[in-house]
Amino acid sequence: MIADAGVHEITFTGGEPLLNFNVLVACLELANESGIKPYLNSNLVTLTKQKAMTLKNLGINSVLTSVMGPNAEVHDAIAQRKGAFKRTLAGIGIAQDAGIRVSANMVVSQMNLNVIKDTAMLVVSLGMKSFNATKVGCPGNCSDFSDMSLTKKQFIQYMTELVAVSKETGLKCGHLEPYPLCTLASVDGASDLESRRCPAGVTTCTISSGGDVRPCSHLDIQYGNLLVESIIDVWQRMDDWRRTAYVPQFCSSCKMVSMCGGGCRMESKMHSDGDLSAADPYMTAGGVEAAMRIHKMKVSQTKPLSEERNGNRFRLRKYRIRKESFGASVTVLETNGRIGSFFLDHAGLSVLEQFHQECTYVPHDPRIDWSGIEDVEGFCTALIKRGGAITQEEGGEEIGS
Repeated sequence: MIADAGVHEITFTGGEPLLNFNVLVACLELANESGIKPYLNSNLVTLTKQKAMTLKNLGINSVLTSVMGPNAEVHDAIAQRKGAFKRTLAGIGIAQDAGIRVSANMVVSQMNLNVIKDTAMLVVSLGMKSFNATKVGCPGNCSDFSDMSLTKKQFIQYMTELVAVSKETGLKCGHLEPYPLCTLASVDGASDLESRRCPAGVTTCTISSGGDVRPCSHLDIQYGNLLVESIIDVWQRMDDWRRTAYVPQFCSSCKMVSMCGGGCRMESKMHSDGDLSAADPYMTAGGVEAAMRIHKMKVSQTKPLSEERNGNRFRLRKYRIRKESFGASVTVLETNGRIGSFFLDHAGLSVLEQFHQECTYVPHDPRIDWSGIEDVEGFCTALIKRGGAITQEEGGEEIGS
């Protein structure tokens, strides 16, 4: 059902997916048979060498795990289980020994706000290359989360610390939830971190163990159940998310809204009277102009394709397309998994579908109809920057004409 709907990737998360290992293995086997690339989120507490090799053989090349602090005192207090820190670190080592790449995510709250750098240094010592630090979100069943949630001042402190960690350690740092760009603009260097706009109901959805489908794992609104209807029917019902029906009114006229989305809708809901379209509580209206200046500066600093090595010749990598109402979601692939993904509007999709992976191209190539693209050079450059294409020098000899 899922493969027929054009799903390219699936992430098994929880709860804790390793607790029912036989079911996880069966799901991974089905994913492989269907051509869907699997990923895993796990605390790794119950991972053994045998399980790690099984996961590796079933296509799990990377796993995201939680590291809540630099020591057992902090991590175990947040996990609410003594010994969790020691077992997670052991699981990280087992996964790495099996050839599985491990990335860390630290959920930042008032309990560990002051140990972000120390936690990052631990991540470095464990041989990991990426470190995400994501602010804690209020659970839907909690009436008062003020003792854990970050204030605006603490949010700026946390982001400033994360930028410093990225510069000092060389780790690929980022956060796993969408933040308002107008707020990030107040933190020098925050725009260089790995960030995202909310993909809920646009390119992703969450499926519970009972088949219930929601736009994201934090949302408490169900759009259907896969035990009684198809994922396509449920997905079409989520069109309100793709129509940006829940973008805050203040953000709707902002020129950055397509890259920002107004922050997290669940954060807005939990800090209002249940209104998904309320303003993100971390939004800073005065930062809009600053965010636009930073964006323009980053664009101006991007080298045009003609300045890339070996001139302006490029060819496409392997990719998968899932067509959407706005155009398409493109997933770029290589042997050991996903390189990246990006969106295209209808004009960009029309151009991409004309390319052949066996051929080498240049901007304004006469074999391609570029009429729908306003900035052809910029479009081709973006393909390379996002991993969708590779310059000829990197790609080796020309294999087509």
